[in-house]
Amino acid sequence: MFRKILSIILGLSILALLYRHVRLGDIHQVFIGADWTFMSFGMVIFVPLILLTAWRLVQLVPAEHRIDLGEGSKLILAASTLNMILPSKMGDLAKAYFLTDKSNLPISFAFSLVVFERFCDLFAIFFCCTIGLLFYRCNHPFFQILSWLAISGLLVTALLILSKTPTLALLNFCSMLLPHNLSMKIARLASSWRELHTYLWCEPLLVPKIILVSIGLWGLHLFQIWLFILALNASVPFSVSISLTSFSILAGLLPLTFAGVGTRDAAILLLFKGFLSPPTAAALGLMCTLRYLLPAVAGIPFLGRYVVYFGRDKGQLL
Repeated sequence: MFRKILSIILGLSILALLYRHVRLGDIHQVFIGADWTFMSFGMVIFVPLILLTAWRLVQLVPAEHRIDLGEGSKLILAASTLNMILPSKMGDLAKAYFLTDKSNLPISFAFSLVVFERFCDLFAIFFCCTIGLLFYRCNHPFFQILSWLAISGLLVTALLILSKTPTLALLNFCSMLLPHNLSMKIARLASSWRELHTYLWCEPLLVPKIILVSIGLWGLHLFQIWLFILALNASVPFSVSISLTSFSILAGLLPLTFAGVGTRDAAILLLFKGFLSPPTAAALGLMCTLRYLLPAVAGIPFLGRYVVYFGRDKGQLL
């Protein structure tokens, strides 16, 4: 609890420092003058985003344990609620418990599956970063560094998706450093990771399909944020927006502040400096936070039944 309070205080402190010269009235004026047609289109995109994320999860689950799209959507919304509480979107990892409860998957296999899903998300974000930076021909050294980071992240995540070896090597290294009881759990997770890769590559088209869906999914996320930028009467080319927004999202994933508030806003202010005024950057930061808040609120009605299982069997992981 103390850590959560500290993360909230840190996030609010960063916001206060970033926008110490920006009046609330200026941010209010940005919203007053917003184009609500673009804003409405951006809000509508929440529906396909949730459905597409749920469909991807359903496709990843083995056929004999498969859940339907409705149950998958509830899982996604419940995980969104936990993501507002846990750092670095760790709420997504709680889906492993939920999948075990609803589909009878072994917990270690479900955990491996959700980790693989997160690798696909990261690959898609780095892919969008790389594509955007190819069109955004900026010679500033800072953006050259970002380009190398994007390409490096793309290659690393591609390796994690396509080969089981790097993850197994990391798990084996961790098992050597941890106490015996934790080492045994890591060993079971490693075994499940091998089993997952065997299952994934038994269907030759499954992994390419999941990768393409992930890229499309994150393209839709970035398109939604671009619509919010247009709604705030700012002019940013889409090719530029997808790269800068991707890095802003990655900054928000750092486990420093509550729901990425502060770190994501700092990235938006820094990266969009040549395109957005400080009040508009602050307004966009609020809209990006809203993107996490609305699904989290929608997931509250579904969270209770999953948390009951989580609380009952939280000691049984792996």
